[in-house]
Amino acid sequence: MGESSWAIDLEKQITTAEVDEEEIKRWVIDLEKNMEEEEMKTSRSIFKVPTQTTLLHKNAYEPNIVSFGPYHYGKSHLQLMETHKKKAVDYFLKNYGKPLNNYVKALEEVDQELRDSYENLDDEWKHREKFLKLMMFDGCFMLKILYEYKETLAKPGSENHDHFNFDPQLCLYIRRDMLMIENQLPLLGLVTLAAVQTGKSTVLFVLSFCYFLKLESNSKNSPYSNYINSTVFAEHTGVLNLPILIMDEITEISFLNLMAFERKAKGMGSAVSSFLAFMGSLINSEEDARFLRSKGIIQSTLGNDKAIVDCIKLLGKDMYFNPHSEMCLTQYRLNQYYLNSIKSWNKRLRDWSSNFMQTYVKNPWTLISLMVAGFVLSLTVTQTYYSIHKPK
Repeated sequence: MGESSWAIDLEKQITTAEVDEEEIKRWVIDLEKNMEEEEMKTSRSIFKVPTQTTLLHKNAYEPNIVSFGPYHYGKSHLQLMETHKKKAVDYFLKNYGKPLNNYVKALEEVDQELRDSYENLDDEWKHREKFLKLMMFDGCFMLKILYEYKETLAKPGSENHDHFNFDPQLCLYIRRDMLMIENQLPLLGLVTLAAVQTGKSTVLFVLSFCYFLKLESNSKNSPYSNYINSTVFAEHTGVLNLPILIMDEITEISFLNLMAFERKAKGMGSAVSSFLAFMGSLINSEEDARFLRSKGIIQSTLGNDKAIVDCIKLLGKDMYFNPHSEMCLTQYRLNQYYLNSIKSWNKRLRDWSSNFMQTYVKNPWTLISLMVAGFVLSLTVTQTYYSIHKPK
């Protein structure tokens, strides 16, 4: 049987087809572009919060007083602080003796890395001069705030270091805004500016993190990575060790943004979300909150125990309990210990009941003796009571 005509035509097309070099070039360019985009994603550290998340907590992700970075820049209700940003730049130029050009050149050298830190920058920030100016003004303002707090730690009660003369309530709002995932500056930008100012690379991460996150563990020297891991259940003693949880006006904002960051950043895991889910399983009522306060585990300035429970429940709307996390394993061990304890008590009860039946019920005379002894004891108690409380 002869070969089908369509098969002959197909073979002819395959053997005689010329390679489309232009198509290959386009394919290579697209591949390289995709690889570059994936590489950029791994360098991103500042993200936008998904719309579905902001709908759950409308006020948790947008700053009230000051903007840092491009996402919220230019909004009308944040203009008050723009004057203070200019003051911060002027302060550094006058007090550190370095010309503005030094700062600009230093930022220009890391311009692309700074841009790559942000997710989905608008087209207006492709203008290099505008972007670097933003990094300069916002970065100097944030550095000034961090330096002033450092002075506060070094000289408690002193107010001479306060260049801005902010009242405590305004400082609380600024601190709150600096916790927001969309309201951040790249650490590289801060270190670059600090290096120009001081002539050396300044370690800012620990200072800013400890100050603004305000999480404290039982060991003051423990880094944050050990904070959650200090939650340990000792099965042989039945003791659950928990870190200190400080709950104040910014606790809700802190944790919501930390959980949002965990979901967006690659390789961050879900330690915070799992920890809060675990705490939520422990705190279901005001009595639970009161008990944890009495043990010093929760230190609260929220006013009452109901506020603690409400905060935990609100955070629960955005929680994800990673089944592979250390917290999930701890909860499993805790639940197993509880179930084993119940089984142990039930076994003791059954053994006691069986022993009682064997000793007293099986022999009727023994049971009768026990009943008589109980009756005599009740009469003795009644007689004693009325001898003390004689009717008038």
